[in-house]
Amino acid sequence: QVPALVAKQSEELRSAIRAREKLMGRLAAYRAAELVSMVEARDGGRIVRLIFPAEELVEAKMIAHAIAKQPSAV
Repeated sequence: QVPALVAKQSEELRSAIRAREKLMGRLAAYRAAELVSMVEARDGGRIVRLIFPAEELVEAKMIAHAIAKQPSAV
């Protein structure tokens, strides 16, 4: 009975982590689009510069990847 409960809780935790990561990715995409739209285009491209605190490293990476997917962003 206890091993089954542990297995169930473990799966629920993994599911919650996956859902959180998916939501973080969507939020990063929205934030990236917002940041790119706020920057003026120069020489056919846009340069987005933002400094994040060290504890936001994962979020910063996700936003950087999302910005790189935007057209004309550097």
